[in-house]
Amino acid sequence: MEFSIKGVEKAIRVDEETAVIVSSRRAGADQWRLVTEKGPFIPSEDDDEVLESKIIKVDPHHVYIVTTRDGTKKFINGGNNGTAFFLQPYEQINTMRWSSGTSQKDLAEGKINNAAKPTFLVEVSCIDTRWQDAQFMFAVQTSDNVKLNLEGHIFWQIQDVPKMFANTNDPKGDVWKNTRRVLNEVVSKVTLAEFMESFNDLVKNATTADAEFYGLRGTRVHRVEVTGYTCADKRTEQTLQEVNQETTNKINRIRKQESENEVEQAKMEALIHLEQQRSKLIEAQAENERRKASFEGAAKGVQLAEQVKSFMSMLNDSLPETSDRLLLLKLFEQNKAMVENSGKLAGGNATLFVTPEDMQDPLLLKFLSMSAEHDMRLEVAAEYLLQHPQGPTMQIPLLAARHGYPEVLQAYVAMTRSDQQERASQFLADGDIPQAVLALACARQDDQAVQVATDALTTLFQRPGGWTLAEARQLLEPLESLPIQDLGVKETC
Repeated sequence: MEFSIKGVEKAIRVDEETAVIVSSRRAGADQWRLVTEKGPFIPSEDDDEVLESKIIKVDPHHVYIVTTRDGTKKFINGGNNGTAFFLQPYEQINTMRWSSGTSQKDLAEGKINNAAKPTFLVEVSCIDTRWQDAQFMFAVQTSDNVKLNLEGHIFWQIQDVPKMFANTNDPKGDVWKNTRRVLNEVVSKVTLAEFMESFNDLVKNATTADAEFYGLRGTRVHRVEVTGYTCADKRTEQTLQEVNQETTNKINRIRKQESENEVEQAKMEALIHLEQQRSKLIEAQAENERRKASFEGAAKGVQLAEQVKSFMSMLNDSLPETSDRLLLLKLFEQNKAMVENSGKLAGGNATLFVTPEDMQDPLLLKFLSMSAEHDMRLEVAAEYLLQHPQGPTMQIPLLAARHGYPEVLQAYVAMTRSDQQERASQFLADGDIPQAVLALACARQDDQAVQVATDALTTLFQRPGGWTLAEARQLLEPLESLPIQDLGVKETC
C-alpha cells in the first residue's frame, strides 16, 4: 500500500483535450515531464507538483510562435486543415504587441473604436496569415500646399512569419506608417487639380512602392483603397464644393439651352411648312401615317419571325431540344424587354411607386438603375446597384464601362479599363470563362466578349451531363447592354 505525504489527492483525467505536466524527485531536481497517456493520472509518491495543461488548437492559416527551453523558436502552422498541440515543459508562447485603433480592453469586449488611427498597442499571440484590412486616415499636402484628409483601407498580409518575427515586433504598425509615408510622398508631387483627376492611379503606384521594405518584414501590401478625401481647411473645402457645383450648373445650363434651341428650330420649320402647304400637309400626313403604320407592322412581324428562325437554326446542332432553345430565347427577350421598359419609364411622365420590401428585389433595382442611367443620373444608378446582389461585382463595373469610366463613378469603381483588360487576360489563362467575359465587357472588348461567351455556350450546350440556366446566365448577363446585333461574331459549329 502507497501513502502520499500530501494526503488524499484528486486524480486528473488525461484525454484528447487535457494533459498534465509533472515535476518528479525521482527524475532529479527541477525535472518536468509531459504526460499525454489517456486515462486518470494519479500522482506517485515521487511527484512533487502536477499541473493541468490544456491543448492549444491552431485554426487554418494561423501560426503560433513557441520558445523552447534552449531559447530556439518553433513556428506551429495550422495549414489548411488546422492542428493542435500541447506545450512541452519549459515552453511558452511568444506574445507580440501590434498597433491597433482599439484598446486591449475594448477588443476583449468586442468593441471597435477609432479604427483608422492605431494609437494603441495590443497583445497578439496567434498570427493570422490571411489578408487583413487596416483602415487609415492620413493628412497629406499637395505641391500647391492644399492639405487633404485621406480615408481608406490597406489590404495587407503576413506571408513569412519567421522573417516577420525576426525583423519587427509590430508588422501592422510598420505597414500603416510606411503607407502613410509613401502616400505623403506621392501626393506632395502633384497639385490638387492633378490629384483630383488621377488619384486612383496615384494610389495604385503607392501600393506597388517599397516592395523591398515589406518583403524584409515578411509582409505584403496587396491593395490600398482611398474611399474619400476632404480638404483640411474649411474655406478651401467650401471653395472646392462651389467650383464643382458651378461646373455642374454650367453643364446643365448648356444642355438646357441646346435643347431649347432644337425645340425652337423644329417649331419654326414646322410653321413655315404648314403655312406653305397646309392642305397638302394634312393629306400627306394622313396617308403617310397609314402607310408608316402598315409598313412598320409588317416589317416588325417579318423581322421578329426571321430573328426567331435564325436563332433556332443557329442553335440546332448545339441544342437539339426545342425546349432548350426556347428557354434561351426567352432569357434574351426578358433582358431586352427590361432595357426597353426602363427607357420608356425614364423618357415619359410616368411615376413608379415602390415599397421598402420592393427594394429587396434585384430585378426592380436593376430596372430603377436603368431608368436613372437613361437620364444620365449615373450616381443615382450606382446607388441603386449597390443594393443589388451583383451590383459591386458586375453591374456597377458594366455601368462605368458603358459611359467610359466617368469621374462621377470613380468612388464606386476602383479599376480602370486597362485594369479590366489585364484581368480578362488572367481569367482566360486560368480558364475562368464567366469572369473573363465580364472583364472583357468592362474593358469594352465587345467583339471578343461576345465571341468568348458564344464559344463557351456552345461547349456548355454540348456537355454530355447537360447544362443549367444559371450556367448560361453567368455567360450572358455581362452581355445584356452590348450592341450584339452590330458585332461581328464568327459562327461556331
